[in-house]
Amino acid sequence: MTALRRLGIFFIACSAACAILTGVGLFMPDEMSAPPSHLHEAWRPELASVHSVDEAAAILPFYIEHQKGSREERIARGIDQLIRDRFLHGISETGFKDNWLDWLSGFAWENLRQPVEPDQILQHRHALCSQQSIVFQALLKRYGIEYASILISWPSDDPLSRGHFAVGARIDGQWRYFDTDIEARAIGVPVSQVIDGSAVARLYPDKPLLAATMRDAAEHGRISMAHVDQFPAAHAALFQEATRWFSAYGWMVLGALGLLCLAPYFLRWRERPRARFDTPALDARGTCAESVGL
Repeated sequence: MTALRRLGIFFIACSAACAILTGVGLFMPDEMSAPPSHLHEAWRPELASVHSVDEAAAILPFYIEHQKGSREERIARGIDQLIRDRFLHGISETGFKDNWLDWLSGFAWENLRQPVEPDQILQHRHALCSQQSIVFQALLKRYGIEYASILISWPSDDPLSRGHFAVGARIDGQWRYFDTDIEARAIGVPVSQVIDGSAVARLYPDKPLLAATMRDAAEHGRISMAHVDQFPAAHAALFQEATRWFSAYGWMVLGALGLLCLAPYFLRWRERPRARFDTPALDARGTCAESVGL
């Protein structure tokens, strides 16, 4: 068996496997985490039906009109309240039904399963600090307000608890801090006061351990502002978009490659000369003429 033929059979087998996985995903139920029985944060279950940035932007004016301050301040505070009402704190992951390849990749690195595109994040009730911040930034962008990522890191034995991600928004020429995930008590304090640690006590008065950890991070220069007007998870989004496409259509690509590799084999098989046999003549009675001496 030639190498090209083996490769073709391999692609066909992979195509069949991908088609089976894609088909199984089509019949799986939608995955949605159960709502909590006890709430310790702002959350409105009726907003769970908001599944895209467009839908969030459509109801955002209601939130903005109930805020005080300048136009930009009212917009940022309105977005802050909407995100608090829309999400519960917690991890959300891509399900097998939506993207089986991304789901399988999560066994190698759990972070790969965490959606990073705003519309994909909004398919879930729960969202981590980085996910809530990404949706927050997408809405700021809709209103033409500059945004940034506030990155906070501290040492921890738990890889999932080694820092925090919040939003910086340039309001009336000054960078302000917004944290919808931990639900900071003080909304829109200057980012400079977060970086130097002086505003931490006002932000988290009911979370002394977190406040102490953030003050220590500030003292060691572990609070910074990054990704100004940039999507903070571009590489992860590219990976998830590619795997989502492949999960849906990869079986067709692999099947086409397999047929392409096997095409020369089939052509040679069809063109192979056939063995020729001379058929003896038969008389009217169906008896071979040669056998009766005719």
